[in-house]
Amino acid sequence: MNPLLPAGLRILLVEDEEAHKDALCRMLEDTRSRIQVRVAPTLEIAEAMLDEVDFDVLILDLNLPDSRGIETLLRTMPKAQSMPVIVLTGHADEELGLEAIREGAQDYLIKDNGNPALLIRSIRYSVERMARERAQIQELQLLRDMGHAQAAPSTAAAFGVASLSEQSPKLFQELCDEYCRLLEHRLEQQAFRVKRNVFELVKRFADRIGFLHGGPRDLIEVHCSALNRRTKSEPEARSQAYVDEGRLLVLQVMGCLASFYRDHCVPGRAPATHTKHGQE
Repeated sequence: MNPLLPAGLRILLVEDEEAHKDALCRMLEDTRSRIQVRVAPTLEIAEAMLDEVDFDVLILDLNLPDSRGIETLLRTMPKAQSMPVIVLTGHADEELGLEAIREGAQDYLIKDNGNPALLIRSIRYSVERMARERAQIQELQLLRDMGHAQAAPSTAAAFGVASLSEQSPKLFQELCDEYCRLLEHRLEQQAFRVKRNVFELVKRFADRIGFLHGGPRDLIEVHCSALNRRTKSEPEARSQAYVDEGRLLVLQVMGCLASFYRDHCVPGRAPATHTKHGQE
């Protein structure tokens, strides 16, 4: 069995041209991975099949009898959000393929290329990339839940004020920028053994959130926003590195933030007011 494709993949091929359909089916059959391929010649038929079957991959020709261009993808995406979509374009439509990726497709292929290895690699990477994205989304949701669960009386909610992102979107973005720089410092430290006092930077960042009356929920919101920004357009390996380092970084900042509140929120002491830059 060819190890490049998981066995049992259910693939929906949306293609109306017989020659291209037959060529793609032969390529997929040659993988010997016991994959299941079903074919739809129109978008209407494909939409009905997507309602009935949980496919693992959608290979979509953008030019069909009942839909053409990027509109084909836009019509399909609501029904295909749980699976990777690989679009097929002609040699003259490479820009259309790039636009499709910007609209949510995982990859695009030139129809007349005829390269089985390229097709298999695209399917494999698209499936793996989608799985990583799902894992990242689940992790971000867990972190958000953790932020809600750990909200303490010393946080912004207890002071009767809104979250940091609601109080000042501009200030929130500054915090996200600073957090992104912390991520970069940690990656440099791990990858190149750069000597940098990252812990002092982490403590200073946690103190800034504390002086702003922010709490775990605000920190998680900053973390999620910064991580989404950093992983959105990065290569897969670097994106995963951000996720791994971010997991450690957010816990480290959380610990420093807890220390801040132990040191500053003394019973009977009024909470500190903050200036525009978050200083006492």
